[in-house]
Amino acid sequence: MTLCTALALSGCGFEPMYGRPSGGASPVAGELAEVSIAPIADRRGQMLRQALEERLNAGGEPTRARYTLNVTLNESIEKLVFRRDASPTLANLSLVADYQLRPSGGELPATAGKTRTVISYNISRADFATLAAEADARERAVRELAIEITSRLASHFGQSAAKR
Repeated sequence: MTLCTALALSGCGFEPMYGRPSGGASPVAGELAEVSIAPIADRRGQMLRQALEERLNAGGEPTRARYTLNVTLNESIEKLVFRRDASPTLANLSLVADYQLRPSGGELPATAGKTRTVISYNISRADFATLAAEADARERAVRELAIEITSRLASHFGQSAAKR
């Protein structure tokens, strides 16, 4: 079964994004490792920057970055479900990230976009439980944004490499 799948994919031009079938790193992985992430405001921004660094720069901050990633982050909380006494029981935490990838020293962005994630959490009558649920929702939202931004950057680099 695996052999049939491999043969079918080899004929369609499929190529792994982060590695080569023979082993080594792909050009996309090399490009991602050359992205420096600009500081992002607030604690949420610090969390997102750290999550992006883990995904893009696993070996640490690039010594000679070819690109700079700028991200602005906005958060909103919408209360959805209410008890009879009008106190909320469920909320959605929404994080929106606007990002721009610029070549070092370049004025025009190489790519830019906006991504959004929404995470629901329960609101308890106990304040500490609600704070913990909100913090967990924020951490999950930040991880999802980091995955989405990394995927979009990888796609951009993959398309750029295919054009060359």
